[in-house]
Amino acid sequence: MNTLFIDISNLDSKTKAQKKFSLSNIKYKAKTNILKYELVEDFLKNGTMTNNISLKINKDILENIANNKKNIRRLYFENDLKNRIKNIDKLNIVFSNYFENENGNIYKNYIVNTLKKKREDLSLKEILIDNKMSNHLTKYIDDYVKEHSINQNKLKILAIFNDINDYIEDKLKEYILRYKFIDVLRMNGINKIDYKKLSTSIDELNDEFGSTIDIIQRRNIQEYNIYLMFSKVKKEDFYSHYILRKKSKYIDLNNADDDIYNENIKLYKRNKYELSTLFNRLELSDDNFSKNKLGALILEDMNLKLDR
Repeated sequence: MNTLFIDISNLDSKTKAQKKFSLSNIKYKAKTNILKYELVEDFLKNGTMTNNISLKINKDILENIANNKKNIRRLYFENDLKNRIKNIDKLNIVFSNYFENENGNIYKNYIVNTLKKKREDLSLKEILIDNKMSNHLTKYIDDYVKEHSINQNKLKILAIFNDINDYIEDKLKEYILRYKFIDVLRMNGINKIDYKKLSTSIDELNDEFGSTIDIIQRRNIQEYNIYLMFSKVKKEDFYSHYILRKKSKYIDLNNADDDIYNENIKLYKRNKYELSTLFNRLELSDDNFSKNKLGALILEDMNLKLDR
């Protein structure tokens, strides 16, 4: 399995391109003081992870070359990247967490398109996060109910939205039928126009099911047992703005790395030591990469071996 791991770095090295050899493996290691990127090739075949390359690049440099086609730095970088994959037919690509945002997607597309352009015959697959948190939601709630010996009919759930686009009426219907007591927290990202849409939908649900869903907008939310975050809000930011119940359960439906019932997370945990060893050789930090995505990479390799 050939894999290219890509991360952002604040590299500011004055070391020129060099080859580095070690007893455990052979690396090609390129560092430049102009482009501030580093490529490391690791050919140590050990377990499931083999023929791996890491790329760490300064984010300002990446922004510059991605947005400027006539930049000489861009040509140098693309040719160096092409040389590193010239003997590879199939390549998995794994982006770090930095690229999981709007700007990150721009740079991600630039790198993927560069690889495709430089090697049209290359079979390229980006490893993506497999988020099944909503599928496993009932398991987490049932775990909480059992752990705290709570009557499910008295369980109080708060659904949290900071973006009207995250609101899915059918999902709320599903939770109402199962858990009875649900309210909605409107965060600051829901403006007056969006609030009107939300309020209309909630009123219709209450009329249809005889429920008593309230839309609240207050800091003290201690009366709830379960907090369901539907929007992309950092947990620490949410906790700093609201007063929560001490013995409660916070579930971020966007955070696939917290999903202990996901097969990718299970695979990651079983192979954690091997992955950490690999990342050390590639001079990367595995903390910068999604556990779910790394588990998906291992699953990809397992499926590849089964197909052979």
